[in-house]
Amino acid sequence: MDQVKASFSERLNRIFQYYCLYGEPLNAKKLKSSKFMKMLRDSGLLLKGVLRVTGDTVGSSENINQDNRPSDGGVSQIEADLIFKKLTQASV
Repeated sequence: MDQVKASFSERLNRIFQYYCLYGEPLNAKKLKSSKFMKMLRDSGLLLKGVLRVTGDTVGSSENINQDNRPSDGGVSQIEADLIFKKLTQASV
């Protein structure tokens, strides 16, 4: 695990800084929610639409497997917001 972390750490840090600096050239340390969404959208991880279709519920995503997870590996906008909030909660 440490070897994997070491081999990708620098690259992941550069990607993080790219999105932090996007539109704010002096901000290299804090990623805003809108930039987090842009990063997910650019990487193809953000599903189109806000909700999912699961059984009787209304939503807009279609590729759901039996575990109510998208079969394509993406996340909805609501899930992305919740992930961002959970990850940044400790730093507030």
